[in-house]
Amino acid sequence: MAMTSRTNVHGPGSYLMNTGFLLPGFPCLGAWVGYALGCETDNLPTFVVLRIREVCPTNQKGNFTSGFLPVTHQGTIINTSGAAPIADLRAPVSAKYITPDAERDGLALLRKLNQLHCAANEADSRLEARIQAYELAAKMQLSAPEAFDLTGESAVTRKLYGLDEKVTEDFGRRCLMARRLIERGVRFVQIWSGAGGPTNNWDNHANIAKELPPMCAATDQPIAGLLKDLKTRGLLEDTLVLWSTEFGRMPFSKAAKAATIMEARSWMDGWWWR
Repeated sequence: MAMTSRTNVHGPGSYLMNTGFLLPGFPCLGAWVGYALGCETDNLPTFVVLRIREVCPTNQKGNFTSGFLPVTHQGTIINTSGAAPIADLRAPVSAKYITPDAERDGLALLRKLNQLHCAANEADSRLEARIQAYELAAKMQLSAPEAFDLTGESAVTRKLYGLDEKVTEDFGRRCLMARRLIERGVRFVQIWSGAGGPTNNWDNHANIAKELPPMCAATDQPIAGLLKDLKTRGLLEDTLVLWSTEFGRMPFSKAAKAATIMEARSWMDGWWWR
């Protein structure tokens, strides 16, 4: 009841939550943190976004933008529900012609061409950001599989995050991945909860009494497990945990039909940075 927002529209609300401004074009918090503090590792991204399955929230990737900062500070989106959290990290099996030697020669030629282009276009940071992204991708071929592999986690840890329960498995997986990334030096990790649309979501226009409890059940245990795990491992000593939402609306009923609940609250996400 003590919190207010300058908008109740989803697009501006998401921008406000992530950047502090209602309009697009400004760096998000993760970009600012990475720009100011850098990363503690050179083989994982500085700013990682763990989204809901293959869904991006309102404004899509605009929520993770670097705005007017160099493009290299934008968020790296991870698909936590896919077989490969990071797409195209390795060449397809069918591409037999991509041998280690061929890849090495191709990268050497590409490096020369990129350097020539950068020298002729010093004011454009996009190519430099793409070069850094590909260099990081090469390092991640070794580091990322281990970072996102949860099979080595103990049964106690899996239970703590609810990974063996259908209702908590999806969000719990992202929370556990966030802890593993923080441990490995990623500066800023952002986890999202809630899908698009007016039903089965925090932003509920259909039936709060029926659809909101499953949303809470899916997040309560993983959140508690994450905080406990961070504290047990000593990570809370230098990790700041924030919870945020684009805005909240007071629940009320539409007049057309009795007890038809309109809306509860909207997108929720968690931010971690060290």
